[in-house]
Amino acid sequence: MPPKKGESKQDFLGRCAKGKRAAGMADHKAMAECAGEWNKARMSAYVDDGRMVLSAPVEMRLAGAPAEGEAQAPDRFAILAYTGKVIEWGWMGRFVIDLKGIKLAKTKVPCLYGHMSSAIVGTIDKGSSEDSGFFVTGEFSRVDTTRGPETLALAKEGFPFQASIGVQGIKVLHVDKGATHKVNGQTVEGPIDVWTQSSVFEVSFVPFGADDDTAAIAMSADGITLSPEDNDMPEPTPAAPEIPSAALSTPAPAPAPAQDAVTAALEAAKLAVENTAKLFAHGETLHLSPKDVQGVVALGLPHEKATEKLLELAAQNNPPLGAAGRIEMGADEADKFRLAASHGTMLRMGIKPDDKPAPGHEEFRGLRMHELAKVCLERSGQNTRGLSPTAVAERILRLSAGGASTSDFAAIFRDAGHKRLQNAFEEAGSTWRPWCSLVPATDFKDIYGVSLSEAPDLDLIDEHGEYQEASFKDKQERYHVGKYGKLVSLTLEMIVNDDLRAFQRLPKLLGAAAARKESDIIYGLLTGNPIMLETGKTLFNAAHKNLASGAAVGGISGGATGTLHTARQAIRLQKGQQGALLNLVPKYLLVPSTYETIADVILGSLASTDAGMNSGVKNPWQGKLTPVVDSRLDNASADAWYMVADPSQVDTVEVAFLDGIEQPTLTEHEEYRTDGLVWKVRHIFGAGIMDYRGFYKNPGK
Repeated sequence: MPPKKGESKQDFLGRCAKGKRAAGMADHKAMAECAGEWNKARMSAYVDDGRMVLSAPVEMRLAGAPAEGEAQAPDRFAILAYTGKVIEWGWMGRFVIDLKGIKLAKTKVPCLYGHMSSAIVGTIDKGSSEDSGFFVTGEFSRVDTTRGPETLALAKEGFPFQASIGVQGIKVLHVDKGATHKVNGQTVEGPIDVWTQSSVFEVSFVPFGADDDTAAIAMSADGITLSPEDNDMPEPTPAAPEIPSAALSTPAPAPAPAQDAVTAALEAAKLAVENTAKLFAHGETLHLSPKDVQGVVALGLPHEKATEKLLELAAQNNPPLGAAGRIEMGADEADKFRLAASHGTMLRMGIKPDDKPAPGHEEFRGLRMHELAKVCLERSGQNTRGLSPTAVAERILRLSAGGASTSDFAAIFRDAGHKRLQNAFEEAGSTWRPWCSLVPATDFKDIYGVSLSEAPDLDLIDEHGEYQEASFKDKQERYHVGKYGKLVSLTLEMIVNDDLRAFQRLPKLLGAAAARKESDIIYGLLTGNPIMLETGKTLFNAAHKNLASGAAVGGISGGATGTLHTARQAIRLQKGQQGALLNLVPKYLLVPSTYETIADVILGSLASTDAGMNSGVKNPWQGKLTPVVDSRLDNASADAWYMVADPSQVDTVEVAFLDGIEQPTLTEHEEYRTDGLVWKVRHIFGAGIMDYRGFYKNPGK
């Protein structure tokens, strides 16, 4: 039977189900067929936006008066849990649950009020998939659980209950953009996720749902509708159940309360449901299971305290995404929110994200700091209505102090600060990288740079001769990585005053400081002239034949007898550990700013720069060396200069980064003793000189 024009879903389901049950059809089958007929006329999907619960219509089947000598049957209910349609879910994107793969998580699952584990209504004992949707049926508890009898009494009065079910994906099929997939009798087009297997773990009665078209229908055992449209139908008179236990009782239906009391009760119920749903939504972003969240809800704490409890629980045990085959849908949503908010905040700070700004970043680009904090608080389930900027800042700092990794606000500013730190680090630049070698370090222990000697000469092998095994010598130089860092704070005052400039200034300065620290240490090795373990002598030493002396000492000069010629020849003539000539090629000329201009002239001129040479004589140094200028060399000596061989031919300075991370990082700081968020700027690296043969020094005077 089709719906009548202007007929509500509640009235249609009551009229339709009454007729089908009168024909002997089972409860859930009657509800399924009626819902299918309704959906043919008006397709509807039931979903609470942003929550891991689906809104659904509820049918209450109430027991009638028992026959003489018979015990009263339990009062039952039936719920249309899901219609099989595509769900648009905010940050989550689009998904659809395959009706063929949905089932109850257990043989029996709890039926609660407002997702509160302490508010037991009854038990779901059957789930059934039909063409028109997934249905669950169950019975009200006859134990005096407060919420059970109260919900039943309100249902008998005709209160328009709706339902909210918890469902989790077990297996998910992703359909790419442009591709199609057939599910639930319809063809869907990607991008979309298809939950091929899923389970319902809990159902709750709620007074308010996201879909105003949902309905609740109460019916008696003989199928008589209690819909307001059927005033000519007699109302059932439920009798008290006979239960042989003094501890079990069923209260008589309460008289209808006054209108003011009803309004107040509904408002209170609405707030309780909203807060509980927020806790479940926040639990999803923290990768907590519904059971974990229910345990927190059962404590009956104020909403703010319950939120803090979730953070503590997540810090103790935070399972990874997809653990035990479970799909945690909230993690993806949280990532998308944080990415959009981080990109919006970066752009407000004048920082360009690495990739194209995430969808939705525009919403956050114009937000002041306390306004963004307010959004994050509301996402965590806290009521911010009427709070001043200072109160908002205090709350977000307290929330973040419970574990910075669980706070959207802390993560957003950590990402923005980290990007500013790395940008500043890269902008500062490093002059040492061309002439040094980079390696990863796995720990803080001493690193031994092992260098093999040159290979021995190849032997001439006659017709019946034997090949001899080559022997090598090795040497070791030792160094280790060190940890360097400072703290960066986002204070209460910065948030209230929206002082974004002050916040971004610290990571910018510290990024440049990290680059300076690298250069300080590496050039410090060069100018410090350390002792080499291989020979027990200093890096630049007459015994190493890499230190100018006598008439060779002087500034930079070209020509056949100039200081550059002497330096290049010294490196060319270096011998390996076994005495072989290495024929190393000098590649870099390291000079203080004193020689910067003359080095550019000598190395860049087409004609010879020697005195007395005409413009037709070619400059032998053009393009032969790469000049490297650093003021740290001036600080050590304004006269000394260095020549360095190609590091691909011989080991020079080895620079190690812990786990191969070459940039400074911004990480959470464990102590929160001040009014602010605190992060550590940390840079872990070390450097050591591996071989003297690739270096030459001229003191300059």
